[in-house]
This record gives sequence, structure tokens and C-alpha cells, in this order.
Amino acid sequence: VAIVGAGPAGLSAALNLARAGIASEVFEAKGRVGGMVGGAVPKYRLSDEKLAVDLERLRSLGVAIHLNTAVGKDVSLDDLRARFDYVFLGAGAQKGKKLGIPGEDAEGVLDALVFLDGLRAGTKHDLGKRVLVVGGGNSAMDGARSAKRLVGTDGEVALVYRRTRAEMPADPEEVHDCEIEGIGLKTLLAPVRVVVENGKAVGLACQKMRLGPPDASGRPRPVPVEGSEVVLAADTIVTAIGQE
Repeated sequence: VAIVGAGPAGLSAALNLARAGIASEVFEAKGRVGGMVGGAVPKYRLSDEKLAVDLERLRSLGVAIHLNTAVGKDVSLDDLRARFDYVFLGAGAQKGKKLGIPGEDAEGVLDALVFLDGLRAGTKHDLGKRVLVVGGGNSAMDGARSAKRLVGTDGEVALVYRRTRAEMPADPEEVHDCEIEGIGLKTLLAPVRVVVENGKAVGLACQKMRLGPPDASGRPRPVPVEGSEVVLAADTIVTAIGQE
């Protein structure tokens, strides 16, 4: 079996195939394995040492891992189909969703996945002293807690979410940890535009929301409150509203 992607899905497939006596080879576009786990998940949650234990287990079972090998560039899908009996596609959802509002391409607006992946790789960030993280999922919590570690005790980090704390999809313990670490929760606010000065983000304009009837997710639908726009000051805005 050829496995495309060395993230959690691809590595789990390789492990279970090996246990079943089926040989597999993993093809990973990046120069490291782990996917989101080895990139976007902060080191304070999962160290490189712990990740290495899983990788060594795979190698001991005879799984070959080809790094810096992008399917569609370095090797073709047709080639994999010709060489292997089956192909498992585990490329993942690596692209952060856009807010779809004016100004989000300005300097100082960061995608959470790019921000977190860069931190794990050692990229240095100057976030200023006021950071807003848009979103209510686990990636938003990781982004907020990582930002708090960078801005220090004299910096401010807050989560901006269009529903209330009760509707946040993040694990409750993740939200709790954010609160314990002094990260603010600005709920019932939906971003409408990034405030930009000289090409740099300086704030986030939001519309106040109220909860309406349940939507397709079963959660109360956020409904805009007319004429209720507020502007939140920010040096950096981190967007974490989902992946695709």
C-alpha cells in the first residue's frame, strides 16, 4: 500500500497495515512527519521526544517513510497506482479558512495553522502587545495560548467568538486552560472588517450578535444586532475558524 501523507491518518494506516502483515510506504511532501500533530500542535502539548517514540515504532515494523516527496510533483499518482496494490490518500485539511472580510490580507493578520506550524519550526514572531484570536475551536485555543507565551505577562490575548462560551466546539478543558492563563473571551462578536492603517492591521471591527434558533449544527444561530459595531484594538489578529 502507498500512503500519501505522514499525518495522523497516514501514520495510523501504516501502523495498522504493518500489524496486519501488509507492507506500506509513506510519501510525505514536507521534511518532517506528524502532519498537524508534528506541526500545528504546540510543543508544550506534545514534545518532539514523544512524537519520536511513535515514529520509531513504525520504523521498527518496517514502514518506509519518504520525506520531501510530494505526490503530483516528485512522484505521480499514476506511478503509485502502477507500483502498489492500493493507494491511501491522507493529505489532510491543511488550508486555513478565510474570514471573508475586508482587510484580512493586511500585515499582522496570521492564519493559525501557519502561525503554529512556524512556531514549532522555530520561527520568531513579534506579535506586539495586543493579540486577538478569532475562533472557538481547539486550534484557536492553541493559537491563543501560544500567543500568550510570546507576549508575556504585560501583553493581552483574547479570543473572539460569535457565539457564547457554552457553544465553543473546543474541548472544555482547553477553554478552561485559556481562562486560567489569563486569556480573555470576547463572545457574541462576529468580525466584519480588519481596521488597517498604512497596510498594517490595528484593530478588528465586529458586530454584536445574539443567539437565535438552532442551525444545522444544532447550536443556536448567531444573529446580528443591527447598528452595534464595535472596534477591538489589536497589533496581531490570528484567524482560526476551521480548515479545508
